[in-house]
Amino acid sequence: MHHDLLIREDDGRAKKVQGYCIATVRTDPRYQRLGLATFLLQKVAAWMDGPGGGEASMLYSDVGKGKFDTL
Repeated sequence: MHHDLLIREDDGRAKKVQGYCIATVRTDPRYQRLGLATFLLQKVAAWMDGPGGGEASMLYSDVGKGKFDTL
């Protein structure tokens, strides 16, 4: 998700920047532990740092067993 964000500069002033939020990265259980999510997030981070122009990002994580583990 693309968002306009406010970040605080070292001098205390607020600055409006472009940022991204990533949530709910899910891997089919048959392909877990192969590094697919890591690969995906590395590629997304490289894009955000380059042509995506992101100055800030957030990753929402829900590691462990949850309501989607039975899918």
